[in-house]
This record gives sequence, structure tokens and C-alpha cells, in this order.
Amino acid sequence: MPPVDIIFFKDDDGTAPVLEWIKHLSKGEKAKVISHIQLLAEKGHELRRPHADSVCGSDLYELRLRFGRLRVRILYFFFMRYAAVLDHVVHGKKTDAIPQAEINRALKKRDQFIQDPEKHTIKNEVLS
Repeated sequence: MPPVDIIFFKDDDGTAPVLEWIKHLSKGEKAKVISHIQLLAEKGHELRRPHADSVCGSDLYELRLRFGRLRVRILYFFFMRYAAVLDHVVHGKKTDAIPQAEINRALKKRDQFIQDPEKHTIKNEVLS
């Protein structure tokens, strides 16, 4: 599989949840997140555990990160097989399970993106 473009989902208010979250990270945390995003860009659909995994058998995926005891998941989906759209961030401490409400939120954003990709796209600012 070829590499994929990284797109950050843009909400109706013009913000990109993943980019906003990245802005508030420490320098070391930011470097770790960017390296995972770059790995996704390079490997695309072939990226697997421990870095990524599918979510509940759906067409949603998660980038898997750890900051100490904190488990962080960046939910994403593929668009037209050539782009990965980073949706939003989920934090958890004790379990790998992603709450159903977060999955539903991601599916809703995926549907919004599919209806109007141009409106909901911010290209890979953090990778430049």
C-alpha cells in the first residue's frame, strides 16, 4: 500500500480538535505524537499494533499512544484509500476500550466529512 495523506478533521466552527490538542502538549509529547502521525502517513493501511488498531470491527481506527499511565487514542478513518482523517482524541487510564459515545461521535464526524470533505479538511500542518 502506498503512503497516505494526513488530514485533520475541521469542525463547523473552524477548529481541528486534534491540532488544538497537539498545541497544548509538551515538547516531548508533541514529538511522540508527530512521530506516530508520520508513521501512519508512511504505512497507511498497513500500520498495526502497537501503534494502531481498528475500532470494534468498524471502519474507524485508533493511533495508540501512552504518556506514562495515560492512554491516548487519536481516532481516524480512511477516505478514498489515499488519506487518513484524524478525527478527535480520547483519553483513558485503565482500559483499552473506547466508550461507545466516542465511537458514535467519530462515526458522525466521518459522515460529515464524506458529505463535504472540503469543508472539513485541514491538511497536515504539524508534519510540515
